Amino acid sequence: MNISNIMKVLADDNRLRILSIIKNNYLCVGEIQTILNITQSNASKHLEKLKASGIIESNKEAQWIYYKLADDKLKDYPFLFELIYNNLSDEDVIKEDLIKLGKYKASGLCCQDLRAAEFKFSDLGIE
Repeated sequence: MNISNIMKVLADDNRLRILSIIKNNYLCVGEIQTILNITQSNASKHLEKLKASGIIESNKEAQWIYYKLADDKLKDYPFLFELIYNNLSDEDVIKEDLIKLGKYKASGLCCQDLRAAEFKFSDLGIE
């Protein structure tokens, strides 16, 4: 994929939010949708575009598919590393997402728990 196409993929707030929360984490669709407060179909659509661009990759474990950044793409396009690791966290909505991610990780819950418990951040005192 060329730089023009990568830039088109990056031209969406939800995709940038996804990149910011998976930069140091393997996350499943349920975790991503919960943290970003978007629908599962919306999260899946954005993940598919990111995966098709090569920016992220997936790994299936049992019934769950986990997503992470593709290290090779970050090496090929250093501006992606700079954007994801050094610039995105300045955005207010992304700061909120990262706080939610931290609270979620501290809760000890996982993908399976989210489906079974219908997890809401209000359960942790977070809106």
